[in-house]
Amino acid sequence: EVFNSPLQFDKRHEDLLEIKRILNANGYGGITVTDYFGSFTERRVKEFQNDFGLPISGIIDDTTLVKIFTLKNTTKHFQLGDRHPEIITLKINLDRLGFGGILLTDYFGDFTTTRIKQFQRHYGLNVNGKADIVTLAKIDEILDSPFQLGRHHEDLIHIKRKLNKLGYSGISVTSYFGSFTERRVMEFQSENSLPISGIIDEITLNKINSAIVGPLSRKTIVLDAGHGGSDPGAIANGMRESDLVLDISLRTKALLEAQGATVIMTRTRDVYLTLAERAAIGNNSNADIFISVHANAFNGTANGTETFWNNRYAGQNSSKLAHSLQNAVVRKMGTTHRRVAQESFHVIRETRIPSALLEVGFMDHSGDAAKLKQNSYRQRAAEGILDGVLNYFK
Repeated sequence: EVFNSPLQFDKRHEDLLEIKRILNANGYGGITVTDYFGSFTERRVKEFQNDFGLPISGIIDDTTLVKIFTLKNTTKHFQLGDRHPEIITLKINLDRLGFGGILLTDYFGDFTTTRIKQFQRHYGLNVNGKADIVTLAKIDEILDSPFQLGRHHEDLIHIKRKLNKLGYSGISVTSYFGSFTERRVMEFQSENSLPISGIIDEITLNKINSAIVGPLSRKTIVLDAGHGGSDPGAIANGMRESDLVLDISLRTKALLEAQGATVIMTRTRDVYLTLAERAAIGNNSNADIFISVHANAFNGTANGTETFWNNRYAGQNSSKLAHSLQNAVVRKMGTTHRRVAQESFHVIRETRIPSALLEVGFMDHSGDAAKLKQNSYRQRAAEGILDGVLNYFK
């Protein structure tokens, strides 16, 4: 019965909306509030189960569900006329997020109600003027953003490049969010009629991305770096496939974003994802294409680049994408054009958008390995993928 529960990974259920809101509001935050049960939700459920001494399955069974809903009544909600010491904290948080000017008392008055409504309207929440569970969870989510003063995140490198390109220049392109970056973000928010917080929330980020004009400015691309974590993939000539393809994928991400694309990575570090999780990311992304990046190993003599597609979904465009990637990568890297073929690999068979699986070269072949070990050739592989994507969309 437990394993048939609709409240588990890769399933959908309307009750997940309320469950996720409760978890977000009680220390298990960062969960996107939709009816889909993804890998991050599963991780948070496991953390919850561990903290409350429950069997750790990641499935929301009856016992877990009851325990979650016991938290609902303990979550504080505030509205017009309330007095509470935590209302002061609420006002400080609103001010931090650009909804300030509220007198710092423990009273929830008319102006606090107005600011809450403005916050709810800006973030697409139910506009009721109450600091309810959803509103409080959203405040916490933004305050926990990695894109704010004093924090590090690898995606900041690409965001900073975009801000510099848009005229908010002079930002040092590193993964650190310093005071000058904050000042530039605040300038961008002010000039684009956004709440001025200096935090890059999802609305600010979308505004930055939409301001970049390029041939891929309206395209969303999923990049899937194969293997990872407990699954290193092929190992040859001192290289692990999982590390190699992540490096190439991150380089590709930067190039695609410089052309205006929105890029969704299935992984950005050395972690394990199942094939089903990777396909689910593609299917829930509303992206235009899905590219899975791999490297080969066989018998030491096989060499070259090959790309695969599947005709179960979007077959014609998947074939087009595979041929475009293959030709461009071979041209950039100078590898042998091995083949473009239809195969039944899980991530391209189960992904419903146009998709292709690229094998950049053979790690156990001396010639291919010599190239794959060099940063310059990894960059060429990324440039080839970019060229293939640009040609595909022409």
